[in-house]
Amino acid sequence: MLKQSYIFGLNCILLITFVGCLTSCKNDSLVKKEDYATKIVGTWNGIVGDLNETMTLKGDGTFDCKLQPTGFLATTFHEKSSGSIYGNWTIKGDKINLQVRGEKNEQVKNRSTSSTIMDFKEHRLSLKSDGGETTTFERVRK
Repeated sequence: MLKQSYIFGLNCILLITFVGCLTSCKNDSLVKKEDYATKIVGTWNGIVGDLNETMTLKGDGTFDCKLQPTGFLATTFHEKSSGSIYGNWTIKGDKINLQVRGEKNEQVKNRSTSSTIMDFKEHRLSLKSDGGETTTFERVRK
């Protein structure tokens, strides 16, 4: 009798875990291309080169991006403080275009750039830059 109760309890825990996994997977569904411009609004975090990048895309078409060195040695011995850039963004099809209007503690090579949206889910965004580098960003939950 005790063994049957144990197995029943274990089966219930497994079922609850399975349902929880299905529910969480469902919440990170693929975003339709026609919804990119509205669903991309928010704050995203990723690592680009040797920098941790926190990018906020606002509904009014502006963005700001904070850049910080990554890794133990970079953050311990690096003299450069965090930097930031800001500007405007637009989306056409699967291309996101960024137009930089200003920066702080950063030297921007190009004032405008575009990236291709390779994969876009509710909480994950993969972009391929014009230079061919692919970066995955995770949505920052508040």
